Amino acid sequence: MAKSKKVGRPTGRNPVIAVRVEPPLQAEIAADAKASERTMAAEIDGLLRQALVQRKRLPPSSAAAQAIEAMTLAFVMTGNRYARDNKVTGDWWTDLESRRQAALAACSVLIANFVSSDPEERGRTVAFLKSFVAPSGRKTISQHPIGIMAP
Repeated sequence: MAKSKKVGRPTGRNPVIAVRVEPPLQAEIAADAKASERTMAAEIDGLLRQALVQRKRLPPSSAAAQAIEAMTLAFVMTGNRYARDNKVTGDWWTDLESRRQAALAACSVLIANFVSSDPEERGRTVAFLKSFVAPSGRKTISQHPIGIMAP
């Protein structure tokens, strides 16, 4: 009796992960792969590696990741809402006041939900922040103790 042919991938080849995606996502990945002169498989491999590195750096359940998500939502939603309510034409991020409102919302969420829930500590944090964004005496990144440059 003859041996049956082995079924499956040849030894030494990488395993396959099959995933279904919506056509717009597939088109976006294909365009990015073409632009970077990589195959779709190489492009997806790169995206997955980036996601896993980021997840290790900042686990989704960590307080820092949750603060970043809350800050991002506040930033985007406030910018959008301000622009809508004030009939800003074009993208909200092209409007100075929309950007200002978004930035203040992001800072507010971080201070309230990440720095401290204590009102006194929040006040100290706001005072500390004001010293870096005050119009006079602006600090450069090399002069700033925590490496943030004032606008």
